[in-house]
Amino acid sequence: MFGPPGRLYVYFTYGMHFCMNVVTGHAGHASAVLLRAGRPLEGIEEMRRRRGRRPITELCSGPARWCQAFDVDRGLDDEDLVRGTEVWIESAGSPVAFIPYVIAISPPVLPQISTASNKIVPIMPSPSAYQSRL
Repeated sequence: MFGPPGRLYVYFTYGMHFCMNVVTGHAGHASAVLLRAGRPLEGIEEMRRRRGRRPITELCSGPARWCQAFDVDRGLDDEDLVRGTEVWIESAGSPVAFIPYVIAISPPVLPQISTASNKIVPIMPSPSAYQSRL
């Protein structure tokens, strides 16, 4: 979380869950955006294998659930999201034919986080049926 920007910060919380952030600040300065929730588009059966036979709206409806559905753990911590091959960020307007799977952040930001695995999930603006409930 302390930089450099464009890295994935994965941490273990409550002794049982992983969460992931995109580092946004300069090295040495704590600044990151928590990836809070997503709407699955592809790879749904694999997500259900990891998360159980849940409704699609519950597969990635919270930061820990998203990590579980995507099999994210500390092994992806500090991955370069700009030049990475395991996980990366790209413009939502870019052609993605060569990229097997994408996580898209909804407008107005529109960056995408892609993985080399079989997963596609856009983050939905609040409120959304794909977000966890308080």
